[in-house]
Amino acid sequence: ETGLVDTVPVAPMWALLGQFDRVTRYMVRINWVPVIGATVIRKQRFDAFSSDVREAMLNASRVAAEKLRAHRKVQDEEAIRAMRARGLTVHAATPEIERAWQQIAEVAWPKIRGSMVPAETFDAVRAIVADYRAQAN
Repeated sequence: ETGLVDTVPVAPMWALLGQFDRVTRYMVRINWVPVIGATVIRKQRFDAFSSDVREAMLNASRVAAEKLRAHRKVQDEEAIRAMRARGLTVHAATPEIERAWQQIAEVAWPKIRGSMVPAETFDAVRAIVADYRAQAN
């Protein structure tokens, strides 16, 4: 409304709940993954569980993650449909736009790595993501 903000990175469900589409008319659809929850267990404690318990925990987390992803996808589509019905124009992100968003995210990494997230954890996650993307292509 003031012209001071031109971008709000938010998941579709939060945009709908916040009624962002009432003050902005456009959305660029970018598939980013907000972290919505986590279970954290010290490695020492996890390793102390029997192999059956560890495997059961890992399987339960995989099943829950899949259900959550599927549910989130449905919620996102419903939210976008509702906002479109109120006049929101939704554009697909071009590869150039996706690269630009990735570059913006990467600018924050030095501020996150080692302060908000332990460096070894940050590096491990980055390696996992790189492996996944390499396999997906």
